Amino acid sequence: MQAPHDCATLRLQRRLAAAPSNNGRGWKVVLMITPRQRAFLSMAVLAACCSCGSGNSGPAASAFIVNKSSGTVVACDLTNGAIDFGSCRSASAVQFLEPIQMVISGNTAFISVQEGIERCTLRRNQLTSCALAICDAGFPVGLTLSKDALFVADYSAKSIVQYNVPNLQRVDSKSIPTAPTDVVFLQGAAFIVTQDIAGSVVLACNMNLEDCAPAYSPVDKALLAVTTYQGVAFFTDASGNNVVSCDVNDGTLSGCAVQGDATIFNYPYGITIHRGLAYIPNRAEASITVCGVRGKQLSGCNKVANVLFDGPTWVTLAHTSTSD
Repeated sequence: MQAPHDCATLRLQRRLAAAPSNNGRGWKVVLMITPRQRAFLSMAVLAACCSCGSGNSGPAASAFIVNKSSGTVVACDLTNGAIDFGSCRSASAVQFLEPIQMVISGNTAFISVQEGIERCTLRRNQLTSCALAICDAGFPVGLTLSKDALFVADYSAKSIVQYNVPNLQRVDSKSIPTAPTDVVFLQGAAFIVTQDIAGSVVLACNMNLEDCAPAYSPVDKALLAVTTYQGVAFFTDASGNNVVSCDVNDGTLSGCAVQGDATIFNYPYGITIHRGLAYIPNRAEASITVCGVRGKQLSGCNKVANVLFDGPTWVTLAHTSTSD
């Protein structure tokens, strides 16, 4: 893995290469801020100032929403185990480059972005000291923490890459035949969500990400993310605007059924379930769909909008588990 300072150099080189040259008369930087982003930045500055001087360094029980379109992250409180969307505020003054997913290990957050993996320190539910920590990934999408390891679903490299969490050294890389977007571990098996020309393929592998075989291969779906809850695997289907739920038994998937439609979802991306509630960000709009979960069924679904949501892709819970 490249050293952090090499990542910083690479980031600068990429951004300079992408910037307009202004006809050879020097670099021209144009900052375009929408009204939504201006409001977000103002709240970010206010939140940062309000946290100054506080002695608490870790995140309280809260939720973070990743916005791919605006490159922002929003923090919301948890009230009685449910997200209080009325409490949402900016979690960082930093604007990330097309972030997709965020995972949390202690007081450290990892965010998959276009350039690699950002690492930030969580202080009072604010993302601070963010820096590009992994830049040897092609197109990182899904992030999974398991047993002090960070697993990265690298879409363009068609591989699942494992890093040691404390030092982010690359430990292993497993090549797969199709492009992965997410991975989850359950019942002694790993389920990898992948894409190919025909549609989606969910691979079932052993815990070492070996001996993989197709477990679910819908040709008409674009599955993006997976989470598990009480023995059921839930997959988001971006093309069908629905969620697919499957029973998990001894490392196999069965009885897969479609939940919801375009009236409930609009390009559903990630999915997080906590205390019987599913949170599914709608990538194509500024909303998150919240549903009750009973077995394989989603019910009572409602869209929640917020001015701070802008192409949301993921909901991440701090100090809690997304599958309890």
